Amino acid sequence: MSTNSIPTLCLNQYESALESDISSLPSGSGISLAAPTDPTRSLFYQAKVSGDSGQPAFIILNGQLVLLTVYSYGGAGSGWFLTPCLSQINSAMAALGGGYSLTPVDLSPYASCGGNTGQAP
Repeated sequence: MSTNSIPTLCLNQYESALESDISSLPSGSGISLAAPTDPTRSLFYQAKVSGDSGQPAFIILNGQLVLLTVYSYGGAGSGWFLTPCLSQINSAMAALGGGYSLTPVDLSPYASCGGNTGQAP
């Protein structure tokens, strides 16, 4: 079964790698995820539960992890884009060392697969 939905790499409170599909990319505010409809992907799905809040959801673009959100809501998961907090996140990562930083990524080319346009760090 083929699907046009975009899969995400999701972590839960136990650091299990899970899968959810992007259901919408509201312009500039947040992202909603959905349970996968693809039977293979659904083997790696679990609903988000109390305690999973703050865990990250990513997509992989050009071999790079793109942080979409950290969970604020249960079910398949949803949360706010972190772009408004970019400078604070980068400051915290710089203070911790390691040389990592976030940069915005334009997700508008993927709007037809997962909803409206949006940006993610």
